[in-house]
Amino acid sequence: MQLVINSPGTFITQKDGCFQLKNEDKRFDISPQKVESIIISNKAMITSQAVVAALENNIDIVFLDAFGNPIGRIWFAKMGSTALIRRNQLAVAENEKGLELVIDMIRRKMENQTGFLKKLMYARPGKEDFFTSAISVIEEAINSLSKLEGSANDVRNTIMGLEGTAGRVYFQSISKTMPEIITTEEIASKIFLIRGIKVMLDRDLAELYGVSTSSLNKAVSRNIDRFPLDFMFQLNPEEFSHLKSHFGTSSWGGTRKLPRAYTEQGVAMLSSVLRSKRAVQVNIEIMRTFTKIRHMISASDELKQEIEELRKRTDDRFQIVFDVLDQLLNPEGKPKKEIGFTVKEQVKQYG
Repeated sequence: MQLVINSPGTFITQKDGCFQLKNEDKRFDISPQKVESIIISNKAMITSQAVVAALENNIDIVFLDAFGNPIGRIWFAKMGSTALIRRNQLAVAENEKGLELVIDMIRRKMENQTGFLKKLMYARPGKEDFFTSAISVIEEAINSLSKLEGSANDVRNTIMGLEGTAGRVYFQSISKTMPEIITTEEIASKIFLIRGIKVMLDRDLAELYGVSTSSLNKAVSRNIDRFPLDFMFQLNPEEFSHLKSHFGTSSWGGTRKLPRAYTEQGVAMLSSVLRSKRAVQVNIEIMRTFTKIRHMISASDELKQEIEELRKRTDDRFQIVFDVLDQLLNPEGKPKKEIGFTVKEQVKQYG
């Protein structure tokens, strides 16, 4: 078992051939025969006798920093676990068992690649052609792996060739779904007005970042304390129904879970969660787009105010002109991307 010492003030020593743990008035003895490794935080202590007992029983000791990250390790210097593993690896490379292990490792890697491509294909309706051919090539490589015989050294070049082919088509397929240049118009088309707030949905952000929607949401869930309700919220069934009816059910690729909506602040926070160069670059463009939209709305409001002041000064003598201007500023033929129920006043039609 793995012995983890993370309680503040815990003291581990050796007595009568056993490890003895002390914490205030509590004591606990454990046999070295039951321990495979010892993990110690920076708030615990260990004596030299306990270290010697661990080394004599081939038990690794790992030290952690205040954040739980490993910063040091002690292990037996003679022929023990590490050296023995290396020697066995060299020996097994010359027989069929070594080939079996190598094939299993590469096969799992390729299966992960096809699994991720299938997830992306599911989340990118209309782009299936980018994925199907790559998936077929990788699956063919998996079949070729299973037919190899001999030792790992005998078929080394063949394995490397199959692995390289799978990797090449895998990354080519992903790159085809990621636009080289993201325009303001493309980002603006993915901004919706939900609950009176301008937001972007998880699947659209994932597509821009070049990751799957599930990967994006998992990263957020691991850091959920960074996303309060004014940064991110989940659509309710009614909002999602309105969204699908407005843009067409087929474009959602059979989405089962209710999407998450990210506000401007939530999108900015995603940079600290994803930590990739592309995420940073995409977020810069998104922030610029949000700023441009705010400027456009501000300019439109100012123009409406000037027209209203002009209307008052002319005593409505040019009412027809003003009605036409109202229609231009509030076109009925272009529905807003607002989810929910609204009541619109009837406007006279001219022309």
